[in-house]
Amino acid sequence: MVREQELAFAREQAAMSNTRLFGDSLNKREALRLISYGSMLLCDLTSIQAGFAIASHWRGAYWLQLYGFPVSVLFCVIYSMLALSSGSVTRDAFGSRLRSAMLGERTLLMASALCIAILFFQPHGLTLSRLSLLTAIVLSALFIGAGRIIFLTLFLHNRDEFWTSRIVLLDGAPPPADPGLTTLDAQAEGISPERNDPDVVARLGSVLADHDKVVVICNDAERASAWSLMLKAFDIQAEVVMPSDLPIGAIGIGRMGDRPTLIVNRGQLSVASRIKKRLVDILVSALALLLLAPLLLVVAIAIKLDSPGPVLFRQSRVGYGNRPFRIYKFRSLRHEATDSNGNKSVSVGDSRVTRVGAFIRKTSIDELPQLFNVLLGDMSLVGPRPHALGSRAGEKLFWEIDPNYWQRHALKPGITGLAQIRGFRGETQEQEDLTQRLNSDIEYLEGWTLWRDFRIMIGTVRVLIHHKAF
Repeated sequence: MVREQELAFAREQAAMSNTRLFGDSLNKREALRLISYGSMLLCDLTSIQAGFAIASHWRGAYWLQLYGFPVSVLFCVIYSMLALSSGSVTRDAFGSRLRSAMLGERTLLMASALCIAILFFQPHGLTLSRLSLLTAIVLSALFIGAGRIIFLTLFLHNRDEFWTSRIVLLDGAPPPADPGLTTLDAQAEGISPERNDPDVVARLGSVLADHDKVVVICNDAERASAWSLMLKAFDIQAEVVMPSDLPIGAIGIGRMGDRPTLIVNRGQLSVASRIKKRLVDILVSALALLLLAPLLLVVAIAIKLDSPGPVLFRQSRVGYGNRPFRIYKFRSLRHEATDSNGNKSVSVGDSRVTRVGAFIRKTSIDELPQLFNVLLGDMSLVGPRPHALGSRAGEKLFWEIDPNYWQRHALKPGITGLAQIRGFRGETQEQEDLTQRLNSDIEYLEGWTLWRDFRIMIGTVRVLIHHKAF
């Protein structure tokens, strides 16, 4: 049975592509949102330039005529950084027109304070005209407020449809009356809340990949409870139309038409958070690959000289949204003894480990090729460590030990994670070995911040060489 699941899982992988810049982090609708964010920011920056340009042509504005353009550029740079970090050009700015205008004015006020502080440290001999600068700021504020109101009026008539792509899964229930909803017969597509079947989990992940929200309609109370637990494993807003109230860990109440729903998941990260995390991944992994290139070359040569076989070991792992991907590692085992399915973990004194393999495993150098996985978007620098489909703790497969196992894949897998810096790594001989890691993974998912990622990366340096690495 496990072998059939592995083959199905591999087939699912073969049909997938993960080479986009942002990997699976952004769907098409989210890409359109990013374009809207950029358009609003461009509108704001144009307003600032217009304010400075008009102010510089007023009588007596000699200071702006001389220095207006470089000062306006400084304003734009500071405004852009503040707008992106404070949420002034994110989803919050696309609701109420008045609120959007107020967000823009608030950001301009902060940018003005910073810019004026910088100008006070100007070189001697440069006279600052406070009246001219104040005129430019006031005009910029008026243009930003008016520009945002006009922008939202012209381009966002259907904000609800623009922000949310919703799919309705029908599990033995008739379709809703609304003909405009995207519906899918779960049973006809071979989709169910069966968490013991990796093929089904991966198939559901593929279905949900291009949507922001899923609503499941079923008429069976037990199935509804199973769906609520299943949907917690995906980075998506999820609701279940309940036949009756059940204690299933719902986090809120929603509605679909005239029918109430229980919200069981809101997704892990906002679009802005995913972009920040992805940008850090790209910058750090690219820099690390550049700096570590000589070491990678030396290790590759050593592996080739030590034993016959390829330099890299490739294996299918469970990734983001429970969708499979192919991980890269330096080969540390004899080629003829490698386990592509991960059914047998490497243990202390394992005869399959080569001489070079023992060293690179002890020092965690064997993990360095995963920087390419990060660059491609399959992985993140920090996240739950990806497991092979056939991984076991004792005699049981990982997902058979804890029903919450699939929830750890609601974020991208990482090269390092919270569990690793706590010392939960190495061989999983007992079920407790997995439970400790799983608890840390879920804790990380529920409390993600970019600063926490940095702390984990710093903490990883201390545990690169570890007594549990072999």
